[in-house]
Amino acid sequence: MRRMIFGLVALVFFSAAAARAQSGRWARPAEVDIYHERAGDFMDIDLRALTARADALLREQQYEEAARHYLYTLQFDPGDARLIYNLACCYARLGKAALAMRYLRRALDGGFNAYDVLVSDPDLAPLRGHPGFDTLMVEARRMSRNSGEIIYFKGEKAMKCRVRLPDNYQAGKKYPLLVGLHGNGGNADDMITLYRDFADRDFIFITPEGPYPYPQNDNASMNRYSWAVQIKDEQVWEMADPLTLDYIAAVVRQARERYKVSQVYLLGFSQGAAYACLTGLKYPRLFNAILCFGGALRVENLRPAGITERDIEKAAGLRVFIAHGLQDQAIGHEAALDAHGWLHARGMRVELVNFSGGHVIPANVLNRGLAWASLP
Repeated sequence: MRRMIFGLVALVFFSAAAARAQSGRWARPAEVDIYHERAGDFMDIDLRALTARADALLREQQYEEAARHYLYTLQFDPGDARLIYNLACCYARLGKAALAMRYLRRALDGGFNAYDVLVSDPDLAPLRGHPGFDTLMVEARRMSRNSGEIIYFKGEKAMKCRVRLPDNYQAGKKYPLLVGLHGNGGNADDMITLYRDFADRDFIFITPEGPYPYPQNDNASMNRYSWAVQIKDEQVWEMADPLTLDYIAAVVRQARERYKVSQVYLLGFSQGAAYACLTGLKYPRLFNAILCFGGALRVENLRPAGITERDIEKAAGLRVFIAHGLQDQAIGHEAALDAHGWLHARGMRVELVNFSGGHVIPANVLNRGLAWASLP
């Protein structure tokens, strides 16, 4: 599944108590007690965090647990065709062909229009030759043809960013610049709220938005974005990832044209942390420090991002702050240890901070990172 199931994450995990209270509570509208004080607690559930956990379990080949998490999450968003498709993959791997076929049918009905994925996905290998699978494939191919082929071109467009200026901002004064990259499925509006947790705010804070919709299919939700193009075509990744790094670097350069900027810092959360690190390796002279929260630096993603051994050598001395929750279920804590070891071995100046918690950015850890980076 690789990039198609990148973990979708947000700044807070769901309330488990609220989730338990609402799971399967109502079968029909007549059962709803509109005066119950906790009737709306299901609204507090973080579907992005739930999805991240389900996707992580699928990547780890824990198919029963992944299926359990997908079914639980789909209670609250039954129209997400990508999740339904991943659930079908779980059943296929578990040898439950009838269930796999049932949910594949539902995924197609829900708009999962990716014939190339169905043809090549190894998770569906147990279904090939099963009665009915060929029929589904014929229908999927027809749907794909009716929709036309998807191709990708390089191009430019105006991208949205949010910016917070210091309270007593003076146009003629130089300020540090902090660029914040949201997690997979987040957006600039989410990330700018981090501003409230800063102990000191005498700097410019800009949050750009990922260039690709999430999820990457025909029923992609509005206002949810990714830094990666999440499809299986490696040639498209190799075209797209360097453009993402260029885009992040362009945010810095254009901010310098708009504002008077002294030092520049790049902060990322989850998927944003991975792309912050990749951008730092590609453009080490552009940043005074990189701050990574709850992310993973996967070596296999360096080549698609256009990062060479020469780039890594030139980045020696780059300052990188890594913070990760010991109980992070979306991206395991071992990812922080791996990133620290890999960067340190290549001459980066790395600080690793472990904290008790999950897939979050605690305010005290955030400000510890800013202090380490010498950002006011």
